[in-house]
Amino acid sequence: MQSTDLFAIAQIVGFFGVKGYLKIYPLTHSPKRLNKLKTIRVGLKAESIHTQEVEDVEFQHKTILLKLKGFDDRTVVEQFIHHYIFVEKDELVKPPKGSWFIHDILGCEVFTEDGTNVGTIQDVLKISSNDIWEIRNGERSLLFPAVKEFIKKVDVKNRKILILPPDGLFDL
Repeated sequence: MQSTDLFAIAQIVGFFGVKGYLKIYPLTHSPKRLNKLKTIRVGLKAESIHTQEVEDVEFQHKTILLKLKGFDDRTVVEQFIHHYIFVEKDELVKPPKGSWFIHDILGCEVFTEDGTNVGTIQDVLKISSNDIWEIRNGERSLLFPAVKEFIKKVDVKNRKILILPPDGLFDL
């Protein structure tokens, strides 16, 4: 399995209590899917993962707690803090309509409705209200609010995105 076949769906951000529970920050639109995982692939990056068996998953308000089988104490699980939980591409849950996987839109060419090439999506910044696409055009980096009012068409197969930016957004 190549690292390009693995995708991070959560990050381990801390521990909870003394019995080995880990706090999980979801990087997925469907965090409830963690309930179905019997094993996880965990590591700092996809190239250095190892598989662990899941003993328990609990949802407490906005906190997700995960217990690994055989790791029964807080000091033992500290080694996993900052690691990511990965799944294979065929295990990904399809995003809701109007949403896309970040790995699918990175590298897409962005055009306005009049055909102007704005640039290529280089990064996606996650903020609370909406995502921000960093669009690169030569040496210039543009930030674009990824909200449905400004996105007219996303064609990940052909690697093209059509936008209608608000007036003055890309003016210098």
